[in-house]
Amino acid sequence: MGLDNKKTILVEFIGTFFLCLFILCARAYNAALTNGNWDYFLALSTCLFFSLPAYGDTIITLNPATMLTYLFSKKIEIKHFGLGVLFQFLGAFLAAGAFNLMRTEDPEVRVQEYASIPPYDTWTNIYENLLGSFIFMICIRLVSEGPMNSDLPKCYHKYAIALMWMACISSFCKSTRSPLNPALDLSPRIWSLFKHEGKAFEESDGYFWIPLAIPFGGTTLGWLFYEFIVDKHMK
Repeated sequence: MGLDNKKTILVEFIGTFFLCLFILCARAYNAALTNGNWDYFLALSTCLFFSLPAYGDTIITLNPATMLTYLFSKKIEIKHFGLGVLFQFLGAFLAAGAFNLMRTEDPEVRVQEYASIPPYDTWTNIYENLLGSFIFMICIRLVSEGPMNSDLPKCYHKYAIALMWMACISSFCKSTRSPLNPALDLSPRIWSLFKHEGKAFEESDGYFWIPLAIPFGGTTLGWLFYEFIVDKHMK
């Protein structure tokens, strides 16, 4: 696609930095969490301004799990995938650090501001993350490659995708507040160690690995489902 390494680094780092910072601040200053997850919609739709024009195509990045499927589609090269994922995690980590500085003097900081902590058993948590990321990937492909691609101007793609992201989180991850994005979950979780020691990694039988690994499986299954079932019936 003519994408160079510098552009990949810049797009993924800056976009994920602001995406993570927006969401962490929304969590912190909206403790009641009664806004219907509109913070996710506003954050993603805003930050996709960095990625969509830069890639020159409807490629929804700022997420390691969705970026993996573009590697399957050969829309990006493996070097861009590796760099992109690395700088997504780095951008989210530095955003969590900036957020941590804002909360240094606040004695009421909750671990849930940094990390998703579920109340359910392991299998329920796996299912939520798997199903949410599975449907989110199908939605992305419907917008970027399906009938909506011709009906919806490209400038609105980011809003459609952000709305679907919010819907998936509201429907399947309401209890965990998992962002269906490994970078957005792990990097702030590491920063929580400074305030809550190992709580973010010990709670719910070591839940932390689920939002880190399962979205990769969900997006892969969603990509395969669209590729071999949905797409074939649309042609």
